[in-house]
Amino acid sequence: MEVCHITVGAVGTKKQNGVLAVIEELVQEHAKQTRVRVISIVKSKRVSLKPGFSYIKFGPKLFFVLYRLVKSKTFFFHIHGALNVHLNIICVFLWIFNASYCISPHGAFSKRNYPTSLLKKAFIRTVVVWTLKHAKFVHIFGDRDTYLINKYLKEITLFVAPNGIRPNPKQHIRNKNRSDCVKIRLGFCGRVNYKEKGLDLLPEVFQNLMNNGKMFSFDLIGTGPDQINFSNEIKKRGLNKYVTYHGALFGADKLSLLSDIDIFLHPSRNEGMPLAPLEALALGSRTLISIETNLERYLNGIDGIFIISTRDPKDWSDTIIEASNTNLNIEMVNKIFKTTLAWPKIAEDFLRQYEKYGPN
Repeated sequence: MEVCHITVGAVGTKKQNGVLAVIEELVQEHAKQTRVRVISIVKSKRVSLKPGFSYIKFGPKLFFVLYRLVKSKTFFFHIHGALNVHLNIICVFLWIFNASYCISPHGAFSKRNYPTSLLKKAFIRTVVVWTLKHAKFVHIFGDRDTYLINKYLKEITLFVAPNGIRPNPKQHIRNKNRSDCVKIRLGFCGRVNYKEKGLDLLPEVFQNLMNNGKMFSFDLIGTGPDQINFSNEIKKRGLNKYVTYHGALFGADKLSLLSDIDIFLHPSRNEGMPLAPLEALALGSRTLISIETNLERYLNGIDGIFIISTRDPKDWSDTIIEASNTNLNIEMVNKIFKTTLAWPKIAEDFLRQYEKYGPN
């Protein structure tokens, strides 16, 4: 059996984070065990330098390529994304030709995407629900990314599997455990978006730290629509000198900065399963995450990892102070990245799931 991964956006480029980086990791691991094709739906034509990777505009050529794969009767199709018309049309096409497919929504069914317009409600109730019904299974990360599934479609085969990370063996993992540090280095990496990432919580958290005499600095990695709002709130509170804006970073540059962070903060309101907290954790950072970050299933109970269920700034600032006096259980973290959150295991679990249903 062979596997074809289909997504919107270019997989396999140098500058990618988030979902596209996750897909490439899964593809790389699958390629060690079976033949893999990757079809990236892009807005403009580009040439692929990687064997098996295709960058195609949505149109007749895309469906010609898909038809050839379907007629071979050897491929299982893995659709990455859900609330996307192009991907929904592809699901219908695959169903017409009796091809097996699964869907990884990557957080698309979390509460943040609850439809507010009649048109979007109708789209989800009809097109999206239809594609889900005909999928062999729907991949989820945990309990927090099934909100719309539970609301609109209860009888469906769910397959739970995490994202993983692949720690760089050349990356120096600094032991950041210390209880007597005078100044703590905090950090966040991701899209600066209040609605999803919840960064509007942090200025008051930082103010509380200052009021409690706790010295800190904060590294913000990423850009987004609320960066100006965040910056203005930081200025208003007189906290400019404690915050450094790095913009978007990728690859080794991002990991190098993450390795210097003592405590990583992730106050999300809604998530699929973000990579940045896992990357920081693998580099030795103690980690504070909201329960909505959707990592509780995998990280609960490890010393140095704090899962916070409230959005009270005092709770967050108090937990930061507690974390600064807590050691990360590096042995447990290493174990989980070699087992549950290891890409070889995750990829193997997916292959077993594909094989249950076969290519047709």
